[in-house]
Amino acid sequence: NVPNTTVYINGQLTSLSAATADNTLYVKAGAKIGSLEIIKGNVVIENGGVVTNISRSQDNTDDETVVYYESDVTAPTTSDAKIKCVPVVIVSTAAEFKTAMEGANKVVRIKLANDITVNSIATVNATSNITLDMNGYDLSYTVSTASASEIIKNFGTLKIVSASEATFSYKAENPDTQAIPSYATNTITNSGNGHLTVCENVVVTNGSNGGASYAVDVQSGTFILDGAILKGNRCALRVARFNADTKF
Repeated sequence: NVPNTTVYINGQLTSLSAATADNTLYVKAGAKIGSLEIIKGNVVIENGGVVTNISRSQDNTDDETVVYYESDVTAPTTSDAKIKCVPVVIVSTAAEFKTAMEGANKVVRIKLANDITVNSIATVNATSNITLDMNGYDLSYTVSTASASEIIKNFGTLKIVSASEATFSYKAENPDTQAIPSYATNTITNSGNGHLTVCENVVVTNGSNGGASYAVDVQSGTFILDGAILKGNRCALRVARFNADTKF
């Protein structure tokens, strides 16, 4: 019972009752749990891990429990409508990253397998709910064209997490340096009704010197800074005027 801690299971257990941090109880490769009861928090089952049955404790007050399972894992059996099983997509290239991030009605956890240098913007659709697990790796993008760009433009629900330090690194070599710029060069842009959360261990940097070059640009929607670090040559964070939905 460690409600504010990330827990890693490596052994074999017939049954387990767990109260962990929101992110999360990790069932590692080689671990096996017969029956898992969740008191608090979510679950990640990595390739090679096994959970046969999963349920929620009567003391669980979370709105829902999310079980993320990797590609070689069979989703555990459950009859609880408040348990949502979500697949994990592991990506190792820029093309895989863009494909995983884009598209309508996606409910997925995307996990980096290594550092990735992207070569185009990834746009999160307004109908999608994505958790991006940096997994201790870095995403980088250097742009030479004189035009608006970013690593991610979010219109949906996007939560960025990492168990160890990971960095978003962006630089525009030809930003608009006018006092009132005609285009922005951001690392992450939140637009529409987008809901963006950036969590502990994630560092978002912007090395551009443009008039509108931000690590995170909250044009509209909701932004939660949950322990992450933002850095920018010009400015780390911009929140558009009259946008009251930013939390620190």
